[in-house]
Amino acid sequence: MLKLRSFFHYSKWLHKYVGLVFLAIFLFMGITGIFINHPSLLSSLSVPASWLGTSYQYDNWNRFSFRDSLLLDDDSLFIGGKMGVFFSPDASAPFQDMNKGLPESFYLRDIGCLLVVERGGETQLFAGGRGGLFFRKHKGQSWQRVATVGEDEIVDVVQFGDRILAFSAHRGFSAPVSPGLPVFKEVPLQIDTVNKRIPGYRLLFELHSGKLFGLPGRLLVDFSALVLLFLSLSAFYLWVKPLPKRWFARMYSWHLFSGIWLAAFLFLIAGTGSLIRPPLIVLSSFWQVPFSWLMQENPEIVKAAVTHDGSLVLATRDGWYKGDVGIGSPLKPVTPPLPVFGMGATVLKTLHDNELLVGSFSGLFTWNPDNDFALDMEGNTAVDTGQVRPGDVMVAGAIVRDGRYVNYVDYKTGLMGTGGRPFPEKLLSKRTSLYHFLFELHNGRFLRDIIGSFYILYVPLVGLALMLVVFTGSFDWLKRKINCLRRCNRG
Repeated sequence: MLKLRSFFHYSKWLHKYVGLVFLAIFLFMGITGIFINHPSLLSSLSVPASWLGTSYQYDNWNRFSFRDSLLLDDDSLFIGGKMGVFFSPDASAPFQDMNKGLPESFYLRDIGCLLVVERGGETQLFAGGRGGLFFRKHKGQSWQRVATVGEDEIVDVVQFGDRILAFSAHRGFSAPVSPGLPVFKEVPLQIDTVNKRIPGYRLLFELHSGKLFGLPGRLLVDFSALVLLFLSLSAFYLWVKPLPKRWFARMYSWHLFSGIWLAAFLFLIAGTGSLIRPPLIVLSSFWQVPFSWLMQENPEIVKAAVTHDGSLVLATRDGWYKGDVGIGSPLKPVTPPLPVFGMGATVLKTLHDNELLVGSFSGLFTWNPDNDFALDMEGNTAVDTGQVRPGDVMVAGAIVRDGRYVNYVDYKTGLMGTGGRPFPEKLLSKRTSLYHFLFELHNGRFLRDIIGSFYILYVPLVGLALMLVVFTGSFDWLKRKINCLRRCNRG
């Protein structure tokens, strides 16, 4: 009993002072968390990019201003990325803005994939991104939205023979090559996930945002964040005590009631948030869970490619799958013998000899699915170094022409060995979407310019602090309840 009383004494102290130290940060995390949980509400809003510091400024196609490219035989180059699409007619010409017809929103204009289709001497261009799929003729005036794929984000678009295949996160679409705007129809994807297991952090991420349970789950997380805001503000009031005693008692009662009823959810949100960011993500990567626990019909697709022999390869956040490109053909899980960073592949392109160029924040590799052999770009056998630590080369995109690798783009430093075609700094906007701004604030990466690599400790420390405050508050409430029951029994 003495030990329990002693712990009660310290738990009250921890609950009060740890809560006060982190009070402003809890408010900050709650507000940003609610907004980034609903990106569609922010899609039309933007802020100056300078608000995020020097390391976030675009230079030499870094920071996903380059996600995909088309290098044609006449040396014309198209680049798609966060700022839309840009075009350079030849090796010595500067880039031109090619965004007419794309969404005005910085969030929806983010282009992740490009495709060129040659038909009867006519060049057609496709661009897929958060705003959907867009089409234009090379000599046309503006992009047109391809309405038949819906409003889903298009993560990749590829051609095989006389058909064009487009992919959103969970669906596939197919259309015949045509002289005008193609008409796509949904393709049933048969992805074999029966025995598939995934890293624990994938499940924790879905729990943290509430996406695991759809809109009701996200709304519950939002409500928990609102309660966190109230608990933080009421804690500050209880500490300052500026109002009459009766208001203090009422506020104290509300603080206890809301805190104890949402304690489990707040503890879960804090714990999962800590375990999906470095360095604690290493812990959650050690255990595996069945894919079925994500309650998704199909894994989340991030990239797609069709090999010369007609095999469709899908890179997803939950593994790789391969099968015949035919409509409705089953796709079986495969494991490339190379490292792919946990956020997924950023490059997946078909090369000569039925090889694939695979890039992620773990580096750039060539992979032959036929003999299951992979090499790095120096010709060494690839070694799987895991998913949770980025490599020295963080590949954001690559340039391929006629099935041959030309160059790659590093996320931090940009296009390697540029030569000619000066970077269109004046064309790129000095603004960024409000969603990306709040996302960088929420995950603590904005601190990189202030405290360097120590920024990775920000989210785990905040999460552990919130877990401690919730635990000690719940313990204090339970201890008081037990003491109250004992007094009542004696009476």
